[in-house]
Amino acid sequence: MQPTQVAVVIVQRPSDGAVLIDQRTADNKLAPGKWEFPGGKVDQGESLTATACREIKEETNLTLAESSLKELGVCEQRGEYAVDVHFFHTMQFTGAAIPSGEVAALKWVLVEDIPALKDFLPNERGQTEWLLQVLS
Repeated sequence: MQPTQVAVVIVQRPSDGAVLIDQRTADNKLAPGKWEFPGGKVDQGESLTATACREIKEETNLTLAESSLKELGVCEQRGEYAVDVHFFHTMQFTGAAIPSGEVAALKWVLVEDIPALKDFLPNERGQTEWLLQVLS
């Protein structure tokens, strides 16, 4: 079975370097109420960058240009589910961050504060040290 492909975007605010995270809804089947970076599954025939832009728009109301996305790397997660999480970064976006019905809330946080967030997804919390190096 092929791993599920997921595109995640680290949207970083240029003014203070904070990154946008979202909170999963209480009825989410996997990790309800947990915080994570916005993103989602790649639809059949869709590119990773198109997925990243679509998911950000759907979850946060922000608009991204595919050309603004810098690929940071891939995290292969194996266990109950096989998932390849493709991380992207951008500091270029338009619109105001407004949570959609797909997410419970949005929050801007400094990357170095993520390890202290009690309800951050453990698999993404593990990427924080790597993200700090990549984003600096």
